[in-house]
Amino acid sequence: MAKAYSYVRFSSAGQGDGDSERRQDARSVAYAATHNLDLVQSYKDLGVSGWKGKNHTEGALSKFLEAVAAGAIEKGSFLLVEAFDRLTREQVPDALELFLRITNSGITIVTLFDGNFWSRENITQDWTKLIIALVAFATANTDVRLKSERLTDSWEERRANIANARATTVCPAWLKPADGPTGFVEIKHRADLVRRIFHEIADLGMGKTKIALRLNAEKIDAWGPDKKSGKKTSWHGSYIQKLVEGRLVLGEYQPHRINKVTGKREPDGPAIPNYYFQTIDPELYHRAQAAMRSRRNGSSGRKGETYSNLLSGLAHCDECSGSMVYLNKGPAPKGGQYLVCTNARRRFRCTATTHHPYQIIEDRFLKLVGFDLELTGDAPDDSRLRAQIAEAKHALAAVIHRIDRLEEEILDRPDGTKPSPTLRTKVLTAERNRDDLQASIKTLENELNDLRSKSAPNSHQEAIRAFLGQMETSTDLYAMRSRLAASVKAIVDDLVVEASGVVTIIILGGTKVIRWDEAGWHMIDMTGRVAAGLVPDAFTGGDADRMRQLRRIAR
Repeated sequence: MAKAYSYVRFSSAGQGDGDSERRQDARSVAYAATHNLDLVQSYKDLGVSGWKGKNHTEGALSKFLEAVAAGAIEKGSFLLVEAFDRLTREQVPDALELFLRITNSGITIVTLFDGNFWSRENITQDWTKLIIALVAFATANTDVRLKSERLTDSWEERRANIANARATTVCPAWLKPADGPTGFVEIKHRADLVRRIFHEIADLGMGKTKIALRLNAEKIDAWGPDKKSGKKTSWHGSYIQKLVEGRLVLGEYQPHRINKVTGKREPDGPAIPNYYFQTIDPELYHRAQAAMRSRRNGSSGRKGETYSNLLSGLAHCDECSGSMVYLNKGPAPKGGQYLVCTNARRRFRCTATTHHPYQIIEDRFLKLVGFDLELTGDAPDDSRLRAQIAEAKHALAAVIHRIDRLEEEILDRPDGTKPSPTLRTKVLTAERNRDDLQASIKTLENELNDLRSKSAPNSHQEAIRAFLGQMETSTDLYAMRSRLAASVKAIVDDLVVEASGVVTIIILGGTKVIRWDEAGWHMIDMTGRVAAGLVPDAFTGGDADRMRQLRRIAR
């Protein structure tokens, strides 16, 4: 009995809700039974397009081809497909190459909708069968190309009329289309949850994973089923990150298009402001971005049920510059909570194995930064960065317009003629300029967000005092200590612990260094030394060389 393998494909995930998969499976089973074939396996590309050949380069069809090439699928086997457009919708030369690759390997292709079959032998005997296949390939490609062009034209028309009618009713999960042809409104309980997430990141210092865990623990349903299984899903840190880093919450809508030259999805023109309802105000948005980057720069990680370690991401070892980690050895008198060098604990390039009592360090540290120090300063000026961003966006719009014109010039050429090397070079140069400008804008916007998140130092100190006063009566100790840690990190850049117990605290961008030992603390003002070039003028937490340099000069 000859062996048969079925291949099932449809292009969009939404088709999985219909009858396509069942119908294709049923036809394969019926054909195999009627023709006495052993239906061994079904290869399926569900929600995979056949237009660009992704199904046979990356999808399940590629696995079938690999098995044929390796001899795991024998010559003389049958490949059952509903029609040629299930196999491919590529341009005719590419479709023909795939077709011949299969038939020249000794595999017979069967199209189930009409019962025809194609093998190397019957094509050799009757070349008209190849003509039939070519016509089918051309029809499949033309159908999808015309559909794409119609959709593109329709989309362009809707986008041009965006002031008078919504371009699409698809919107973020916390919004829904408003009554009438324009606008969107909030789904209140979901929009409130978005605001809560931003507040917990920007003001409480929580990370994406902790927020997801809290939402799941509170049994708050995630939005929408899993796209693959259709089953109820839970909150994930990756979704929290996507939500917070995206600009949908600001009401922006970024149109996209498929680049006809590269086949990739890319932004199409500038974002459209105020298209969606603005759920998060820009000030909170920028503070959340800065908080997310701050966690990536060293303060992320598990914090326990009550945010036990306020010094996470700040405390480092004097000997090796490694992180000082929080170690809980159980209740007193035999146990205790300590700060210990993570490298020394693992016996890795550090001998500073001293266990420093955590609570003593925290109490002294909070008294120092909350009450003993007198901090003053103005909020930063962001005018220079805003001007640079505006200039870069103007240049980007001009480059995108140039790319559009060059691509139109390429697409308008007569069929069969290739663009000149000069024209191709112009496109590549313009695209590199576009990428460079987009990267530059992203960097400048990050700098602006970080700058805007830095309030005057005395305001953070006042917040620390307020949080300490509320600590004993707080019903959510984790949230309160998260907010306290966020305010501390806005002032303090580094806390370095020596084996002897002496602590060096670097604050306000390295302009002040505090030495603290058994006799008390004293401050060294580094402003003049920074201005003199003795140390760099921008502090980056975790920069071990600069940290040592600051401590050496301070001594």
